[in-house]
Amino acid sequence: MRMTDFRNKMTLVLILCSTFFQTQATTVEISGTVVNEQNQPLEIGNVLLLSPTDSTLVKGEIIVDGQFTIAEVEATTYLLKISALGYEEFYQLLENKTKQAKIELPNIRLKTTLLKGVEVIAQKQLYQKRGQNVVVSVANTALSSVGTAMDVLRNSPKVVTNSGGGISVIGKGAALIYLDGQQVTSSQILNTLSSVDIKEIEIIENPSAKYDATGQAVINIITKSKTLEGFKIGLTQEIAQHKYFRSYFKANTYFRADKMMFQASYGIRPYIRGGREHYFRTFDNQGEPTEVDNRLYYARDILLHDYNFRTSYQLDGNSKIGLQYTGSMLDAEKDALNQNIYDQNGKNVFRLNTKITGPYSQQNNVVSLFYERTLDTLGSNFLVSGQYSDYQLERLENIDQTLLQRDDFSTLSRQTFNTNDIDLFTLQADWNAHFQNGTKWSSGLKNAYVTNKSLLTFKREQEGGDLIADPNFSSDYDYDENVMAAYSQLVIPTKTVKTTIGLRTEWTKTNGASTASENGKLFERNYIDLFPSVSVHKTFSPNTNATLNYNYRIQRPAFQDLNPFVFYVDSLVSLRGNANLVPEYTHTLSANVTYKTLSFDINYSYTKDKINTIIQVEDINNPNVFAFVRENIDRVDLWSATVSFPIQRGWYSSYTTLGVRSETHYVADIEQQLRNHQAGYYLQTHQSFQLPASIKFDVLYSYTSPRVDGIYRDRPISYLHLGLSRSFFNNHLRVNLWGNDILDTYKFRGTAAFNQSNFSYLSEGDWHYVKLALNWDFGKLGVQNFREKKLSKSELGRINREF
Repeated sequence: MRMTDFRNKMTLVLILCSTFFQTQATTVEISGTVVNEQNQPLEIGNVLLLSPTDSTLVKGEIIVDGQFTIAEVEATTYLLKISALGYEEFYQLLENKTKQAKIELPNIRLKTTLLKGVEVIAQKQLYQKRGQNVVVSVANTALSSVGTAMDVLRNSPKVVTNSGGGISVIGKGAALIYLDGQQVTSSQILNTLSSVDIKEIEIIENPSAKYDATGQAVINIITKSKTLEGFKIGLTQEIAQHKYFRSYFKANTYFRADKMMFQASYGIRPYIRGGREHYFRTFDNQGEPTEVDNRLYYARDILLHDYNFRTSYQLDGNSKIGLQYTGSMLDAEKDALNQNIYDQNGKNVFRLNTKITGPYSQQNNVVSLFYERTLDTLGSNFLVSGQYSDYQLERLENIDQTLLQRDDFSTLSRQTFNTNDIDLFTLQADWNAHFQNGTKWSSGLKNAYVTNKSLLTFKREQEGGDLIADPNFSSDYDYDENVMAAYSQLVIPTKTVKTTIGLRTEWTKTNGASTASENGKLFERNYIDLFPSVSVHKTFSPNTNATLNYNYRIQRPAFQDLNPFVFYVDSLVSLRGNANLVPEYTHTLSANVTYKTLSFDINYSYTKDKINTIIQVEDINNPNVFAFVRENIDRVDLWSATVSFPIQRGWYSSYTTLGVRSETHYVADIEQQLRNHQAGYYLQTHQSFQLPASIKFDVLYSYTSPRVDGIYRDRPISYLHLGLSRSFFNNHLRVNLWGNDILDTYKFRGTAAFNQSNFSYLSEGDWHYVKLALNWDFGKLGVQNFREKKLSKSELGRINREF
């Protein structure tokens, strides 16, 4: 795409934005807590804002666990109505005479009616639009029992995951993941967080300047957090039949008294994870047509511990300090068999079988400390936070290789030992000013520093049987990166238009050194980037609104990808790092139109130097040997359009997203440029039914047509999930039966043509299973004194998945 074309498109967007400005109006956010006569939070109900003159509906929300928030309504006079089955209706006149930006109501207590034996059939809203963002409800829905946070993301609209743990948003690209406002260190954390602990997931397709510039979208996972005084203990037991049997037990406690809050949890998950990979490669070897059939079967015997602790203290009515710790520890034994069948001219030349065994361990630790102070009644606040995160990996692999050639065979042993230690330190300060006319100004500073120390020792078997280190495949790698960032953002609301303008600047300094390089020095980079963002939201009527967005984003290489290691798989295949990787940059233009609950989006993005994994033949004269290497491809053009529509009809609710896309990836190949193009569509639907006897039945289905990713052309992928759930003992015991990937179709497969080779692949994990989950809680919760707040957003790293 030429820069002149891009400037023309930007000019058009700015002209359209300028036509939106109208007169000023103030918006307000109303929140509160609803309890019963025993001061226990109301499980579910409705809260409505009505016109005081004719009682017409202005806006409504669902009450969940006693909490409700109604955002972005004009600051005027309303009649508040709260209703729940089995309780008398509650009415209150609300007047915002002081033009506050936020109104937090005192506890609202509902009186029980005399009705008995009434069955509640109201459905909690599974998905909803919050501004431009899609919010996925997890707590008290079928998604709470699917397994882990990664499983919840696989079942979320517009979210796509791959076999390696990569997460992206349809029509946008790679997503930045936050957990309670702090960026997660690795996808392993998502595999340790139980779905039982998640309240909701917010999918932010157009991140503002307040978010780190990394990633084309943001997904914020928000965990459950009580705000009521008292104590509560929860127990979770899951049993599941995958290919191998699995179990999971978790205990969590909560206590709040006056200004102090404590919350802690511990979970243990012993399981075996199995799967297989199948690669089939054809190429010409000195005039001989050659085929290599590679099959990898693996099983990992894993013991996983996860733990969490958080505490906060309300210093006074306006300020609070808090501490949070999240960690996990994994110990495992790997047992894998890698088989290669090598044929030329239709005849077998040799078979290469490799047995890979050995232990490995991983640890993740994140400690966060914050101080927050409210500055005025309009909601202005100041927040400062610091985080430390540590990720450690230690892995030993014994590689025993057998070569079968005609009637002869030979054996060879090798060994790799790999350690990786990544430390991240961040310090951040944010200031948010809210004004009487509704204008908001936010500014912030942040410094993020990371160190990565990695050691890879590769040993070969000698004639006497001893294993001796090979310096050609061994390396000692040190990397450090410092990112200093500052941002400023202005939100200007008028009567029918809300405009958000933001600018973020990031100064990045990186250094890399390795014993694998000639002089020990790999690279030293120092660069400054500016990331503008613009959003214009126009309200045409109470039922119709539209939004225009522009974002400029960056995706830096993962820390390990810059390590020039050579990770040995067998004599034919290896994994390689690339110290020459540079960041990818993306321009995104998008528009949204919403009519009532129907939402339509259209997006265009242009990415330069996109980071992908390619198949690389090191020596054209010896095409038998190849490596999987992370590389910058030239560029990517992506067009997409989606339509989403929810349905809520008492006992029935659903949310369906249908999207189309056209994407083109340009990759430099040997003496040519590969143009990989594909158009396709995406469907995701969640149907939920409230049946008699308080039984809920859920159906989730997703289908993604063929798509392209760098040099790869993925085949269609789909899944069908079914769920049954019921609550007992006044909702203290919840039983869930979940069937995941019922048709056993959730498999990643496709083809590639690159480096004078044709390649097909299949990757399938342990996603076809049946699970029974029991969640039991007991305790006594009273009235609310202080509302719990989430931690600030923080840069915590770009750590790869495990190999």
